[in-house]
Amino acid sequence: MVYPTMADGNTYPKGAPGQIPNLSAAKQAFYLPPAFDIDPSTIVKRPWNKRMSLGEDYYRANIGALFFDLVNDSNPDFTYKNQIFVDTHKQVKDGSNGFSQWQHPTTFEDKITFSKKLKPTRWWEINALASTNVYQVWTSRIASLGDIDYRRDLQRDGNNILNTFTPNDRIYSVVEKPGYDGAPVYYDLENQYTITGAGLLVDQVFFGKIDLIAGARWDYVDAHSFTPAGIYARSGSSIPGNLYVGGPAYAIANSGSFSDRSFDFKGNTNGGSFSASLVYLAPWGLRPYVTAGQQTILLSQASAQELTLPQTLNALVGTSQLMEAGLKGSLLKGDKLTYTISAYQQTRASFDPITTVSGGPASTISRGFEVQTQWSITKSLSLRASGSWTKAKYQQGGLVPAQGRDVGYPDVVDANGKVVIPAEAFAWGGRLQTVIPDSDPRYREVEGIPDHVITVTAAYNLKNYYFQVTMFDQGTFATDRLAAIIVPETYTFDVAFGYRNKKWEVTATVSNIFNRDVYNKGSQGYWLDPKFPLTAEVSFIRKF
Repeated sequence: MVYPTMADGNTYPKGAPGQIPNLSAAKQAFYLPPAFDIDPSTIVKRPWNKRMSLGEDYYRANIGALFFDLVNDSNPDFTYKNQIFVDTHKQVKDGSNGFSQWQHPTTFEDKITFSKKLKPTRWWEINALASTNVYQVWTSRIASLGDIDYRRDLQRDGNNILNTFTPNDRIYSVVEKPGYDGAPVYYDLENQYTITGAGLLVDQVFFGKIDLIAGARWDYVDAHSFTPAGIYARSGSSIPGNLYVGGPAYAIANSGSFSDRSFDFKGNTNGGSFSASLVYLAPWGLRPYVTAGQQTILLSQASAQELTLPQTLNALVGTSQLMEAGLKGSLLKGDKLTYTISAYQQTRASFDPITTVSGGPASTISRGFEVQTQWSITKSLSLRASGSWTKAKYQQGGLVPAQGRDVGYPDVVDANGKVVIPAEAFAWGGRLQTVIPDSDPRYREVEGIPDHVITVTAAYNLKNYYFQVTMFDQGTFATDRLAAIIVPETYTFDVAFGYRNKKWEVTATVSNIFNRDVYNKGSQGYWLDPKFPLTAEVSFIRKF
């Protein structure tokens, strides 16, 4: 839908090509004529040239690690350890895909641990472990996406651009020539942070029947992050979108301009972690148990081990809480039938307290239960089965990607109804963004998690021969936060059979024999990765 335009030299608004005359200023459908479509027959094929391939031109990594452990365990009832660990890796990469960076994280840790065994009375046993450690990180990362396409293939054929210029050709990068304005630095972040903590874990057994394991730990985090002025503030840059949680947006963030100021953020926080598990060795092979725990987690970023500027100022740690109860047991003579039944609830939060979407929290609640059993029906026949049923939900809204069609863009069609431009074309790569407000209870399901997974395996052994069949059933799940695409429930069957003796064995395995489509949610939004392709494998082993 577009607004009509005034045609030069006409009294009435005529509009753009493809529009009908319109005397009003109201929006109307805009049909592009077929001439705007690309004719596949006009595509010109080019000869293969490996210099045009998409990849990394240059990569160098200097990696080093040092371990030093001082252990005194001459008395097994009282041990001492002092463990030192140093790790560093300096990486430089330059890519034909327009990405180049320097990255240099270094970590140092010194951990001291004591363990002690005690037996105060005949019916009370104690194993205690205490530790303290300091963990320090220095890291920096400078990156550029090479947004200006300055081609640099020096080996092109006779200086003929037609033979070498492709979208995958070389791009001038900040690594090759740092002072060139065509590849401005969009990410420049330096971190230094220290984690200091101490903890105690105690395992106690009472009357040989009750086992109580309980532990607690406290950590203090102090961090400093810095980004200089002059950073190219494109999407994903090191320039913060908000200077503090819930605060106003920084005007230059994601603007495509260069930042007019440097950022020097400091922050510190502390938090505790604990866990407790109680198990009772009841009669008739029953083992009821209950577990509760909370963990304080540093929100560092992947392999760079870095903290963003807003994290340093507002949200250095997150929390994860777990409550679980269950029953383990066995039946029949010789424990031929064993089973486990458990239910749990887990809560994860990027930081506390949870605020609105402008603060950027990521908090979920996962609930579910699991069952597992193994039955030795006869000496030759056995059956194993397990199942889990899970429901995970976000506790608030968020900023999510979407396709043009998901948010209401229509296909552009010609007068005959032929699709000239699909709805997904109304955004770069078919991608848009939309905000799910905290007040909207819809769209809370965590994407990519099947509602259930069930596995059943039957195995039969007869002397040297064996046969096994496995059924796998995966429930439905949404591929994205908006639940625009739902992956249906599916199942697979695998079979394996073979012969074994003391000197040799031969086995054959066929996975997914009916070639069913089973998918995992991929790492990029709507992408799906095949999970179990149809495969056949035969192996032969000779023992000498």
